[in-house]
Amino acid sequence: RGAQTETDEEGQLTLLMDMVNKGYNAILVSGISEANLVPGMEAAMEAGIDLTTVMDAFTPYSSTTVGAWHYQAGVQGAEWIYNTIGQKGKVACITGLSQATAAQARTQGFNDFYADKSDIEVVAVQNGDWDRQKAYDITETLLQQYPDLGGIYCNNDTMALGVADACKKAGRNDILILGIDATADGCAAITNGTMNFTVYQSATGQGERLIQAGKILAQGGSIKDLDGAAENEKYVWVPFEKVDASNVRNYQ
Repeated sequence: RGAQTETDEEGQLTLLMDMVNKGYNAILVSGISEANLVPGMEAAMEAGIDLTTVMDAFTPYSSTTVGAWHYQAGVQGAEWIYNTIGQKGKVACITGLSQATAAQARTQGFNDFYADKSDIEVVAVQNGDWDRQKAYDITETLLQQYPDLGGIYCNNDTMALGVADACKKAGRNDILILGIDATADGCAAITNGTMNFTVYQSATGQGERLIQAGKILAQGGSIKDLDGAAENEKYVWVPFEKVDASNVRNYQ
């Protein structure tokens, strides 16, 4: 079960509380933000219900997190821009919801990669809330402020498509545009040349690993032998995969 929208934090908490009240042995969760599910998670712990988090950062209320390492996605995007623009120039980042752990980690990976790259200037890191129109509006301003901008990295494909829309309107086909998720629209944009790069996180792989981990933990077992499990058994990683013009057909 899921909330009505990606920003419906209260609705998501209501769903979790309902699941806790029904007395499940285990619950698989993916919080919209770092804190919105905390009351429900605390209630689950008091009821002895095991919690496994999917996709987002580890929370002390869950025994295990299953998903992609979002920090890695930020590093991969930053590295791709860096090598493609000749390791010097100006770049910008458009982030997702500020309270979303995935957005925080992806942006941190991007910023950390450039921390010691003196020939790269990160001219802006602005919040686009996962929204295509907001990314479009931000890009219009960036293009005016930084006409020599070399690349724009976005925390998801939806915002990258907004960037592509703004660049097309401005007649700019010289700016590298990167997203995350390898959505159908994102891959199509790479195919037609309006986007340059994204990363794929296997929802199927994460879902399979999540169910496997949830079953094991609900029965009081250990996930140490599960593919991708960290030594401390707090994480089960499903790696991101780089997608650009050279391999995009494999993801369509």
